[in-house]
Amino acid sequence: MQLCNQQADKNQWLPWQREAFTAFAANMMNPSRPFPCISVVQAYALGDLRYGFAGDPCNIAAAEELAALLAEFAETSRQAGTYPVLVVFFDTPPELAEGYTVRQFEQLFWQLLSRTSAFDAGGWPADVPLDPHDPLWELC
Repeated sequence: MQLCNQQADKNQWLPWQREAFTAFAANMMNPSRPFPCISVVQAYALGDLRYGFAGDPCNIAAAEELAALLAEFAETSRQAGTYPVLVVFFDTPPELAEGYTVRQFEQLFWQLLSRTSAFDAGGWPADVPLDPHDPLWELC
């Protein structure tokens, strides 16, 4: 699936995709519990967010899908507006969504990013450390 924006035809999305987007949009517009990242809220309000969907984050296929979404975003982000932000929703099985702790999701996220890097055609920049604990590290 390719990246889409807020005006995308959601009738063509799978039910889990519509549900994920609807929950996200409700979170963005909740005045009693504002989203903590101001630039994301601004990007949402301006329609600058780009959305992508990937499968079960435990499967290697999700890493390949994420890599494709990241590559597309890298190519198109300058046309996405003032605050280009990529939001990726994953088809998370109920046992993960209901049973994982924040720490387990954090570990799953880093595993997913590690697997995703295998699909990066550009490779890792030589001047950026591989260790995320290094103060000079950044997500490339």
